[in-house]
Order: sequence, then structure tokens, then C-alpha cells
Amino acid sequence: MSYPVYLVAYLGAPRNHHALFIETDPNTHGGILFHVVGDIQNGMTFEERPSRDPSTSASFVEWSIIGYINPGDIGHMRSVCTSIPPPKKQFHGPRRLYPNEPLRRCQEWTNETINALTANGILVTSTATDSSGTTEYWTWSPEYNNWYHVHEDGSVEWSGVDEGSGSRGSSRGKGKGKSKSRA
Repeated sequence: MSYPVYLVAYLGAPRNHHALFIETDPNTHGGILFHVVGDIQNGMTFEERPSRDPSTSASFVEWSIIGYINPGDIGHMRSVCTSIPPPKKQFHGPRRLYPNEPLRRCQEWTNETINALTANGILVTSTATDSSGTTEYWTWSPEYNNWYHVHEDGSVEWSGVDEGSGSRGSSRGKGKGKSKSRA
């Protein structure tokens, strides 16, 4: 069994607040929220906390499934999240402290974290079922422009599918999953 991971948007100003949510309880839609809190006037800090169904929050805007995580990888996800520096203090009153650097908010932190989770194979972005009915998880490698699957024995299988080719490699049931939105 794997847990779905969502990109969640909450009402914010001037831009909506973004967070990552792992749904660990499919019955209540509860789970774990990973995000940065604070603002660019004072600096931000990383926060991980248990969370109820995000869609029940008064400030909820939307959520989209971005992939899956194996339960045993939650600690790895935590490590990746804490390794991405939260946005620092970027203003002193109306004066920008680092005018030559782009502003970095929760949205940028979340995007960087998603990229790192994907690159490290923690966030799995595609699933397929093989002929025996076993669900396999396939991850897209932007570096190699290909899908791969890590087997239980640690071996890696590449799909032989080029993003634009539409052809499949071996017959192990590869495929790209579709993103789902819940609103």
C-alpha cells in the first residue's frame, strides 16, 4: 500500500499558501502536512504536523495529487524537506534585502521540495499493474528522460519509453498514471 501525496493550496495574500500533504488515513483523509510557515518579512521555518482532511479547512482552495510515497519512505521525505532551506528574511520594512536574488516564498520551497523528492525516487509519480495484479510504481527521471521502477531486490528496471515515442519497453506493465484533482 502506498500513500497519495497532494499539493495543497490554502487562501493567502498576495499569493495562496502551498503545502505538501500525505494522506495516511483513506477513511478520514487525515495525514501529515509538510510546509514552511512565516513570511518573507521575517523569514520562514519548516513545519511538519499531523493534519485532518485539508479540504475541511476554512482557508482551503484546492488540492491535486502529485504522486505516491511508500509508508517506509516518510522518514526520507522528512529528511529531504528539512534539507531544502526555508525562505529567509527578504525584506526590512519596504526595503528588499537581496535585490539581485529572486523572491522565494512557500511556493518556491514547495516546488524545490517536489523536485528533490522526485529526483531521489521518494515521490513516485506513476503506477502500473503487472500481469499478476501487483501494483508497480514508476518514477520519471528528467535526467535520463525515461521511466524507471525499483524492484524489491533493489534492481532498477528502465521502461525503454521515450516521453514522446509512445512505445513501451518490456512487457512488465509500465505506464504513466494520470494526476487526479480533489476539490
